[in-house]
Amino acid sequence: MAIHPQHLEHLGQFSKYYQAPMLMLGTTGMYVPGLTTAAAFFGQWIGTEYTELDLDGGDLRLDLNDDLSVLSQRYGTVFNFGTIEHVWNAHNAWANVLRAVRVGGYFLNHSPISGYHEHGLHLTFAPGIRAFVSKNGFDILDEWTTKRNVGAALWFVAVKKEHIKKLSDFEPAWQVYEDGQKKDVR
Repeated sequence: MAIHPQHLEHLGQFSKYYQAPMLMLGTTGMYVPGLTTAAAFFGQWIGTEYTELDLDGGDLRLDLNDDLSVLSQRYGTVFNFGTIEHVWNAHNAWANVLRAVRVGGYFLNHSPISGYHEHGLHLTFAPGIRAFVSKNGFDILDEWTTKRNVGAALWFVAVKKEHIKKLSDFEPAWQVYEDGQKKDVR
């Protein structure tokens, strides 16, 4: 799959947050027009050492559905570039990536929030993910959305302020979060 040219601009916005070591999720089959692989892109453009986690290939062939606490606090940056929506157990996947970031490191996210109905297993519910990330030791520093003809994607940057060994769970669907505050919408 090619990285869309529009995404290159947004990846550039993330570049000041790239810290080694960096963990990239699911980029093995991606390529950037003009380069052979996503690895070549990140290696040449960003110049940061990174590891690819991808069940179908990559440096770490691990399943985000499983408990991957072995990765706990090992990375300066973890980047979900449209991978978690393909994982059946979304809670474990989100928990794994949040635990993998060391204190002071960054979690970078790009995930679908609307449209993309024939892509992956889940859409990201933006207020719920913001709250989940915030409740589990992170401050969201920047956030934006992009729209394409098929839907919209949520991009955000979060810094890990504290390590939480047992992450808080998602809240039931009748509760939403606005600005980090839980609201009952029943």
